[in-house]
This record gives sequence, structure tokens and C-alpha cells, in this order.
Amino acid sequence: VIVSPLAEPAAEAARVRDWLAARGVVADTAAPGEEGSLGQINYRILWPTRIIRNEGSDPNNASIAVVFTVGGVRILLPGDLETASQEALISGSGPIGADVVKIPHHGSANQSPRLISWSGARLAIVSAGLHYMYGHPAQQTLSAWQRAGAAVARTDQDGDVAIARNADADVVLVPRKQQQ
Repeated sequence: VIVSPLAEPAAEAARVRDWLAARGVVADTAAPGEEGSLGQINYRILWPTRIIRNEGSDPNNASIAVVFTVGGVRILLPGDLETASQEALISGSGPIGADVVKIPHHGSANQSPRLISWSGARLAIVSAGLHYMYGHPAQQTLSAWQRAGAAVARTDQDGDVAIARNADADVVLVPRKQQQ
């Protein structure tokens, strides 16, 4: 298990540590630049390279951002990064060339306008529960991805989303309602 270097909120961080300890699992702190593999899945940790304070939610801005490569498909998972940390991440590295991105922070309005082009992704997933209490995803975020030509799937409306290859070997999103 890899955790953020920012152990906030403190009660939640303690609860996770207790869950892990009860199972004999040791948590490692995210180390940007670290690469590894889990079976046939390769990963590289991108963020946090630093802790950003007082520019939105400190814990959100300290989310772990990682890029996975599975079967030749690059998937960017930027956690709950908000605008300040997205900007710092983008400024600190070249384009990712992702095929798929999980839109940060449940598709909130707190997005860098540069994230879409930097990620390179043409497939985007918003992970938000049905009747999500914070009002995410924001329509302006969804519209920005769609205007850029990305296919967008939402777990609050589409349920589970699979990433697959179609008959032409293109990477596509398959919402659960289309999987049945």
C-alpha cells in the first residue's frame, strides 16, 4: 500500500494505519519517480513532489497521482488533485500521453484548463457516487473534456466502467449499462 506523505485529516490517516496494521500490511509513502510493476501492470508515481498548503484542500492537493500501463494502455489516475497541484504537476513534467484519465476530484470545478491537453487522454472517467453530496461532477468540467473530443463516462450515471479494445483495437470506455 502506498500512501500520501500528508497524513491529513489526522483521524482518517490513523484509521487507515490501524486497518493496515490489523492486517499486517506496511504502508510505504509515495515517492515521485518511483516505478514498479504488479504482474503485467507497470506504474510510475508522478505526485506529490511537494505539499501545497492553503490553495484548496491540502489533503486533496497531496493525493497520489500515478500513471499505469496495462496491455499497452496508459491510464492516468490523479486522485483528488485540485487546480494548484494539477498546475504544479503539469509544470514539472512533459506530456503524459495517457489513453485514459480518471478526472481528478470527482470531476469538480477545481481543474486546471491545461490538464486535458497535458494528459493527452481521449477517454475520461468521472468517479462519483449516485446523488454525490458535493455536487460533482461539474458541468463545466464535463463540457471541457467533451469539447476537447474526449469520450466521458460517469459512474454516477453509467455505473461501473470497463476499458476495452474494440474490433479495430481502439481503446474504448464501456459503461456497465452497455456491458449487459
